[in-house]
Amino acid sequence: MDNQTTKFLALYRAYESYLREQGMEYKAVEDAATGQKQDRMRICRQIRNYLVHQEDAGFLAVSDLQLQFLETLCTEAKHGRDTAGDHTEPLVGAGCTPEDPPEIVLKRMKRKKTCFLPVYTLKNRKNVLLGEVSLIQVALALSKGSKQIGDGIRKFPEPPLILPADTLYAEVLEQLETVPVICITEDGTRNSHLYGACMKENGKWK
Repeated sequence: MDNQTTKFLALYRAYESYLREQGMEYKAVEDAATGQKQDRMRICRQIRNYLVHQEDAGFLAVSDLQLQFLETLCTEAKHGRDTAGDHTEPLVGAGCTPEDPPEIVLKRMKRKKTCFLPVYTLKNRKNVLLGEVSLIQVALALSKGSKQIGDGIRKFPEPPLILPADTLYAEVLEQLETVPVICITEDGTRNSHLYGACMKENGKWK
């Protein structure tokens, strides 16, 4: 049995274990899922059954994408009832203000391995979301010798997604498959208090 197959079976067993700790079964979660997630769960279950019950395990090749999918399922199940607020990166390291120097913003992006950061300001004793800034905008500000990241920017672009702090973290992880940064506010609206962001690492950073 090759390394990929061994990893696949180990992740599958770990996922089943996490589910059983919460009184759930794989097939029930699969049936409750929709779209691509349901399709992938069904295929993984079928692959697992073949690998376990047939002697020619080499007939099937496990892909990196399948392993990544099972790793995501394990993370979702492990965190159970955790909310977005439990895993939000604080603004001090995962955000910036229009007054911040581009050099500082670039360092934060590099530290978090992201190409986007939320931009906020303090208003009436609460952090209010202004939008987001991209690595391209930061590079442009540096090339112009700008003192502040907000120099010359009348309006920052809208962030792709804003969620309330009580959103289940499992849902956040699903959304992070399609967007790099999710802004977390008190009630999911732009004008409510901004707590920070949930983000995934960009593999282009070294």
